[in-house]
Order: sequence, then structure tokens, then C-alpha cells
Amino acid sequence: MIAFITNIPTPQKNYLFKLLYEKRKDIVFIFSHLVSSKRSTWQKYIKDIDFPYEVIESKVIENKFSKDVGSIVIPKKLPNFQKFKKVIISGNLNLLEIKIARKLLKLGIPYIIWMESFNLKEGNIIFAPLRYIFRKFLISNASIVVCGNSMSLNHARRLGGKNIVLNYTTFNIYKFQYDKEHKGSFLNLVYVGRLIKMKRIFDILKAVENLDNYRLDIIGEGELYSKLRSYSEKRKLNVNFLNNVDYDQMPQIYKNYDALILSSESETFGYVVLEAIMSSVVPVVSAQVGAKDFIREDFHFKVGDIRALREKLQRLRDENLRNELVKYSKNLVFSKATPEIWVEKFSSIL
Repeated sequence: MIAFITNIPTPQKNYLFKLLYEKRKDIVFIFSHLVSSKRSTWQKYIKDIDFPYEVIESKVIENKFSKDVGSIVIPKKLPNFQKFKKVIISGNLNLLEIKIARKLLKLGIPYIIWMESFNLKEGNIIFAPLRYIFRKFLISNASIVVCGNSMSLNHARRLGGKNIVLNYTTFNIYKFQYDKEHKGSFLNLVYVGRLIKMKRIFDILKAVENLDNYRLDIIGEGELYSKLRSYSEKRKLNVNFLNNVDYDQMPQIYKNYDALILSSESETFGYVVLEAIMSSVVPVVSAQVGAKDFIREDFHFKVGDIRALREKLQRLRDENLRNELVKYSKNLVFSKATPEIWVEKFSSIL
């Protein structure tokens, strides 16, 4: 038997785990407690899980430094690992994972790290040194490190990973499959995600400030909602705030847009990028977005470079270029990041 230990999964990962379980019936999924406001929204998707799983009962100590980053999780009791021949560890690479890894090393059971993270500064900067220690220990002692994007692969190398494999993060991309021909120079732009500081949404507003012939829709909720709305109204920007949209409605929503903008200072992956690509929407992303691997490099921009973002949006006035970029990105997704590729590669790693 193989144990797969990870967070309560997103709906995207539910789909992957179901496929992996169908191929490998020897896998037992073990989920850790919800530990952040972001992950609490995933709770409703537990009802959709149709493969066996269990939850590690833990004591959760609230993180008073940041409501969004999460909390310290102290397991009340670890699973009986002696019945497993190997264990996959995913999640935050934090205290819980450290405790699990130490137990496995003591028992002589090999473990695999599955990671998408590439930045020690994720969350509160005060904890960056601690993150380095935790990740260094977990990654350097893993028998294999499976990385979800090229930046996480380089991160694992820097932290002492010995046997590193790139297996791109994905999900049910077919749900968003939509082919369309881009026409005209008017730009229908969209941002999808939480309205929080690390997403740098003000950079997007500043970038469109001197544009004409555009519409920007912002889909999501968060602590910056009022400030972003006030900024837009004061400058009379053509921006609409649509609040949250149910995930099941998003395939239909994406059909309305020409380009997605993701300006995050650190984005572990960015499912919205692949959702956009599959919907024939052109993503323009900061260089700190994990899913940038699927976007032509001249449509990445340095975090905070508002001028560069504006210039890239201006270039997208060209309908032929938009069609070319969609084709480029879709080809990459189909060749490197289908759910079937992910499952086959993960199964062969096991």
C-alpha cells in the first residue's frame, strides 16, 4: 500500500486523485486539516470526493500573524505507517510534514515529495528562515521530488533534492475546452482570483488606466474589494466587479474574454492560467506565476512592471497575435499537462 498525504484537496485535485486511484488501487489518500481561510472554501467539495480517504485529526493553532497564510497544525495521532511501502507527502512542507518525514525515516520507509512551491517568501516573511529549514530537511531526505512546474524544480535543486522529476500540475482541462477565433482590437480583459495584496491587482488597474477600447472584469472577493472599487471609480476606469462566480460556471464565463491578467508577486501554480488557455483566452502573467511555462516568454512581465504589462496589453490589439498565442499555449498544455499525462507519469514514479 502507498499513502498519499496532502491537504483537503481543491476540486481540481479531486479529479486528479480520482484518476490516480482508478489506476492505482493500492493508494490510500490521507488529508490534513484545513488551516487557512483560502482552504476553508474547499470544504464544500469534500462531498464530491468519490475515492477512499481519511483525515489526520489535528490540533490547529491559529496563526495570529496572518489570517490568510494559515495556522500551525499539530497531529493528535499519526497514521500507522508500517503498513505502507512508501508515502507521498504534499501540502505546505511545514511542521506536520516534518513530523511525518521523521517518523518515516525512523521506520526506513521511503517518501516522495510532491511540490509546486518555489518561493520561501510565500506568506509572512518572518517565517522564511523556518521555511528554508523545513523544506531543506524534507526535500534533501526524499527519495524522489515531484515538481509541478519549472520554478519548483529549480527550487528543489537549490534545497538539495537528489532525484527530481517534472510532472506538470493539471486538472480536468477538458471542462474548459472551447475554440474560438479572436477578432477585432477591442480588449475584453479579466482577472480571476482573491482580492488580496499578493495578487497585486492595483498593478492591473494602473496598467489599464491609460488604455482605451477595453473592458476589465474582476472576478473574486477579498479584503481589498472596497479599495479597488474606489480606485476604479475615482479614475473612471472601465472596470466591473463581479464578486465570486461558482466554479462550475467558469467555463461559460471565460468565453467572454480575450485576455486574462495575473500579476501576482508569487503564484504557486495558477489554475486560472490553464483554464484561460483551454478557453482560448490569452494569459498575460508575472514572472512569478508557476503556470508561466505554458505562455510565450514575451508575455511574462516582471512583478510590479506596470509599463511592461500595459505594453503587452497594447500588443494584444492584434487579433492575429491573439490567435497565434492561444494556439501556442494550447499545444503546450496538450503535450505536457493533460490529466492523463500526469497520472501516467505519477504512476510510473510510484
